[in-house]
Order: sequence, then structure tokens, then C-alpha cells
Amino acid sequence: MDVTSGIMKRRAFLKGAGVALLLPRMESLGQVAEADSPRRLLTIVNHLSFYQPELIPQAAGAFDKAPPPLLAELSDQFKHLKIFSGLDNPAVQNGFGHTPCVGILSGYFNKLHRKNRLSIDQAVADLIGDGTRFKSLVFQAGENLNFSQISWDKHGLPVHQIDS
Repeated sequence: MDVTSGIMKRRAFLKGAGVALLLPRMESLGQVAEADSPRRLLTIVNHLSFYQPELIPQAAGAFDKAPPPLLAELSDQFKHLKIFSGLDNPAVQNGFGHTPCVGILSGYFNKLHRKNRLSIDQAVADLIGDGTRFKSLVFQAGENLNFSQISWDKHGLPVHQIDS
């Protein structure tokens, strides 16, 4: 910029003005802070069960030392993983076979009665599901048998399953 004449040249003014106009936008070019990853719940119901010795650790809290063979691939996620074993399903013990899987997430096994049948996956989806694109996804593999519905909304109606 030539200041000896006291007059700013047009080209110098435009260069300086262009930079000055962009200064407020420079903040947006910085690194974006990562948002916390949304919390999720994954439940897996296998109507025919799993072979227990391959799934459940021999000792409580033994994931890190010797993971069960079926969970070995998830070793990076053990700090986020909970396995509940020893849960009882009285309907199965009363000779109803695999049909009580209907109530496995709700604890309610009477198909005709809808009151208070909200399943735990849908209750959790209502609490934490807003952080993801879909509050809840329910998938089903295999045949859609009469007893394969496991997820129930707050009105006692089955949640639509996506067949794979």
C-alpha cells in the first residue's frame, strides 16, 4: 500500500476488505468438537437359546481374563457390555416350549391382555432414543412364527419387526 500520497489505492483497499470480511468466518473453520456418542441398547433374543458354557463366563466379572468363546469378538466392547445370566422364565418351565419368548422383554406372557405390556427395549427407547435417527429398530431373522414377537409399545401393541 502506498501511503506517501495519502490516498489508498483501490486494489489495496479491496484486498484488505476481503480479508476483513472473512475474519468472522475463520472461527467456523476450526476443529469441531466431537459430540458424545448416543447411548444405545441392544437386546438379542434367540428362541432356541444359546449353548450356555460358550456364552456365560465361568466366574463373575471374568470377561477380561478369559472371555467366553461366543463373546471373544466383542472384547473391545467389554467395558460397555452387560450379560445377565440365571434369569428365570416360569412359562418355559411349565411346559410351554418356546412360545413364552413373547414376554421375554416385558415379563408378560398373556397375548390376549395388553395392559402394562411395554417391553424394556421400548421403555429405554423412550428415555434415550432421541439421540439417534431412529428411536428403536426391531429386527427378526427367520420365520415369523406366532411366538416371535418380543417388542411391545406402551399401548400393548407389537412393534413392527423388520425381516432379514
